[in-house]
Amino acid sequence: MLSFYFILSERDAYIANFLYNIIILPVAWNTLRPGVALRFSVVLFGISIYASITIREIYRQHFLLKRQAITDSLTGLYNRSIVDYSLKYAIHISKRSGIPMSLIMIDIDYFKKINDTYGHDMGDAVLKSMGSFLKSFFRNSDMVFRVGGEEFLALLYNTDRSSGIILAQKLRKNVEQLVLVPQQKITISIGVCDLQPHYDPQEWMKKCDENLYQTKNGGRNQVVG
Repeated sequence: MLSFYFILSERDAYIANFLYNIIILPVAWNTLRPGVALRFSVVLFGISIYASITIREIYRQHFLLKRQAITDSLTGLYNRSIVDYSLKYAIHISKRSGIPMSLIMIDIDYFKKINDTYGHDMGDAVLKSMGSFLKSFFRNSDMVFRVGGEEFLALLYNTDRSSGIILAQKLRKNVEQLVLVPQQKITISIGVCDLQPHYDPQEWMKKCDENLYQTKNGGRNQVVG
């Protein structure tokens, strides 16, 4: 009975456990003395409950540890640890199905000035609010990462270059309307890069980073793609 929960999926283990009890309990009552059969049934039932509770907690802890390993603790976005894998998977999907993919790299303008003026607590609050906003702005099918101190990356499925630029401009304007710091407007610089057939993850990221660099050199609060 215990082995069901370590060999099978949680759902299949429940089903196997239920069927095992249906089969074994009538046999026990037909072959054992009533007192022994009763003790056997109680023990069997106790093992079933214990195994079920234990494996549910193991699954819960595993899920929490996995989520913590890939999630930025401050913003709640994905962290940099799975960027490379995610880009490789997106490239694979695009090559197999022809679906366009785009990257949007986002940098908060003059973030150091926010920290210097208001302190790091305010800086952390801005990052946290930005993370929440980005999570709500993009689709569930997209992936949003925090890749640096004040840098974020969005991986957009089924999005070509022109759609990526339009979305980036909308994002830039929406962020400009947010009130994240008292009496100060927060702006972002954005680089956009669609996936090309010859790109590997590093080349794709590098090109997007170059577009972001052009934006910052060009006066910030802009989109380059």
